[in-house]
Amino acid sequence: MRKRCSINRLVVLFTVVALTAVTPRALTSSTSGVQQFCIVIDPGHGGRDSGSIGTNGLREKTASLDIAQRLKDLLATQLRARVVLTRLGDYYVSLEERAKEANRAKGGTPADLLISIHVNACMERTVNGFQVFYASKRHERDLDEIIQIDEAGTERSEFRTGQVDVAQSARWDSQWRKHSDANEVLASSVADALEKRLAMPKLQTSPAVLRLLRGVDMPAVLVEVGFMSNGSSEAMLSTEDFQDTCAQALLEGIMDYRKAMLDRVSFERW
Repeated sequence: MRKRCSINRLVVLFTVVALTAVTPRALTSSTSGVQQFCIVIDPGHGGRDSGSIGTNGLREKTASLDIAQRLKDLLATQLRARVVLTRLGDYYVSLEERAKEANRAKGGTPADLLISIHVNACMERTVNGFQVFYASKRHERDLDEIIQIDEAGTERSEFRTGQVDVAQSARWDSQWRKHSDANEVLASSVADALEKRLAMPKLQTSPAVLRLLRGVDMPAVLVEVGFMSNGSSEAMLSTEDFQDTCAQALLEGIMDYRKAMLDRVSFERW
């Protein structure tokens, strides 16, 4: 995704896309059964929205889908989970469609968690590393920067800075609030696992005002696995080895999160 950023501060357009009909392609699961542990994997962008594009032509929409498909296979075989992808190929799915499908992925009810996979981009090409973002009511009032993923590249001109009521958009839905603590545990677990596995630094594990994360009724994080604007990062993202390593790290993060939450007697979903 194309952004202006620095290591300490990212300022991106706050994107609001129009609600459209859900396509029948939006969902798939690797196993059946409503009562299974259900995980939604959201490969960022798709179709007309390429996301960020590397200097050698690798597109974010392609890298995110490759990693998502590998993670799906690992989750299905090692956790025996019901795995849902918000897109199966190279086509556009709006944020509202993604949130809606996640919120009914488990037999008409919300999934148990969501992982959204992206690749960042920056004007400063030396910047590299991974980031994990989550929605948190604890940091809502004192958050001094808005971090928003531009999911609708063809519509971004309609949502330039100053044209969107940020406060109103940030309240798109309030159902995420009850998962605020779990979001933080999930973000920490995923970040720790990525840090152990990936040959790149951890830049941020941070609360963020992200429309998708505030539209789902489940613990959720958005992961940026590197920077497409960085040549070495783009090169790694194009290899199967890195994609496999990233998927393995995300699996381990999810497993660590599940164990942490199972240890909490008050956690209602388990």
